[in-house]
Amino acid sequence: MTAKARKRKVADRIPPDGKRVRWTRGLGLAWIFTLLLVTLAWMVTTRGSSHAHARTKLAASAGPFGPTVANSAPSPETAPDGMVWIPGGEFSMGANDPPDMDEVGMKATWDARPIHRVYVDGFFMDKTDVTNAQFAEFVKATGYVTIAEQTPKAGDFPGAPPENLVPGSVVFSPPDHAVRLDNHLQWWSYIPGANWKHPTGPDSNLDGTANYPVVHIAYADAEAYAKWAGKRLPTEAEWNLQREVVLQANHSCGAIPFDRTTSGWQIRIRGRFL
Repeated sequence: MTAKARKRKVADRIPPDGKRVRWTRGLGLAWIFTLLLVTLAWMVTTRGSSHAHARTKLAASAGPFGPTVANSAPSPETAPDGMVWIPGGEFSMGANDPPDMDEVGMKATWDARPIHRVYVDGFFMDKTDVTNAQFAEFVKATGYVTIAEQTPKAGDFPGAPPENLVPGSVVFSPPDHAVRLDNHLQWWSYIPGANWKHPTGPDSNLDGTANYPVVHIAYADAEAYAKWAGKRLPTEAEWNLQREVVLQANHSCGAIPFDRTTSGWQIRIRGRFL
């Protein structure tokens, strides 16, 4: 969904009573269209506690993930409709230096290293991703036009062929044969006319998908929606903490295994890669 917003480190500046919109950020990569990188789903995050903020504790050296220690304090108020209280706490986030593949897949973790301990205050977060229906309501009320629906400006993409400066977005196109991991254009395609109303291109639509997560949303689009909804986007630390809390809750009831050494902690992309 976005021009990749630089990940804010844990000491993010969070307004005292800021509300958070929850999003599932995703992967978009197309050479001259980096400002149109899209996240695959997002969620409006929460309203935080009266002192919502995140504090970082950097370990002296990289090490393994430590246990998540959730706060025991109850929610300070009744959860707003469609939201859930995340109690906050201390957890490990980041990544160690990988033993190999640093020139390909692991480059994305450079700014997350090393593994470090982080404390986050409690906050409210949407229970689900922002849906097509919710985003359509926002667009209807405001007349908002997303980044993917706007014609790229030549000044933003020096040297780009004029024929490439057309509204659109990147769509995942899994290869049907084995490919290397050193060229993202082998599994992402820039599709003119692709946007939140036309997820896979101009001939697609939202029929039957009103409650699906909205896609092709740039960071600026997400911020605009969050502001309209009276909320805000989560920080990187808040997003990671809510994942920890959810995974532990699912583990405690036997729904899923809780083990970072399993493939469940990896991003899963369909396709054949060398």
